[in-house]
Amino acid sequence: MFKVGKIKQLPNEEVIIKKVKHEAAHFEKGKSIYKDIESLSFAVYSDNYSFKFMMKDPLNSLLDIPMRENIDFKDYLFTGETFFNIKDKTSYMDPCMDIKIYRYLENSYEITVHFDTSELNSMVDYNGFLQFSFDLNDYLDK
Repeated sequence: MFKVGKIKQLPNEEVIIKKVKHEAAHFEKGKSIYKDIESLSFAVYSDNYSFKFMMKDPLNSLLDIPMRENIDFKDYLFTGETFFNIKDKTSYMDPCMDIKIYRYLENSYEITVHFDTSELNSMVDYNGFLQFSFDLNDYLDK
């Protein structure tokens, strides 16, 4: 059995992409080495839902993505930092998802997220997809 649903346009959708800094640490010769990394955080909002995730890799690592190829974007993201919220309440952390990034022009990218909360033993299951694009030039230092 399968279900077919229709795609709904959610009211007041907004995509917010911000350049963020975080600290990465590793051990080298018995010492902790800290390095500041600039990356991107992504948030998609509507009246009733929000979906947020953040890159762990440096911003310029996106320049290594080949043109016209769908790449698994989860490898670039922090684990435990992806949230699907319903009506401003944190509801689902790291739902089952497939996040792809596609580089279609020199520095233009499209991100597609398919998510499904049914594996999280939730009272109500949600699934859907998000798709948005951005220009990396807006976030690179010139």
